[in-house]
Amino acid sequence: MAILAVLATRRTGDALNIARARLQADAAFKPIASGDTIKLIELARDAGDGRTARKLLAGFAERYEEDEVARRMAGHLGRQLER
Repeated sequence: MAILAVLATRRTGDALNIARARLQADAAFKPIASGDTIKLIELARDAGDGRTARKLLAGFAERYEEDEVARRMAGHLGRQLER
């Protein structure tokens, strides 16, 4: 099942598990939509999985360069993960 569909049904644990598996298969994995990536980063952070959150943040600005709001949010999340 696609991450977007899983997120839409609020099965956040399943969505995070799918993201982890995709990142393990391809370290450059990112969902198509910047908002979905932000949501997954937040889920990983809230679950105490900073490693997955940081992997999803890697290259965010380049991947979603047209989305200024999402890039600012990603920057904020990155700073939170540095603490």
